Amino acid sequence: MINRVILIGRLVRDVDLITTSTGTSRTRFDIAVDSRSKDDVGNKIAYYIPCVCFNQTAEYMVKNIRQGALIS
Repeated sequence: MINRVILIGRLVRDVDLITTSTGTSRTRFDIAVDSRSKDDVGNKIAYYIPCVCFNQTAEYMVKNIRQGALIS
């Protein structure tokens, strides 16, 4: 069984491309996902989700996506 989660949020910082010793492209980044609930003061709660992309997806993100972009 495979679990699938679709997150929609904003990129916290610009993505850096890392090439491993085997030649695989990789990125690590965080996205800020707003919660439907609010804290005691009434502010929205955001969750910061760490993510990783490999190969062509990693290269695409470095070239085309910047901090603050809405991604899913």
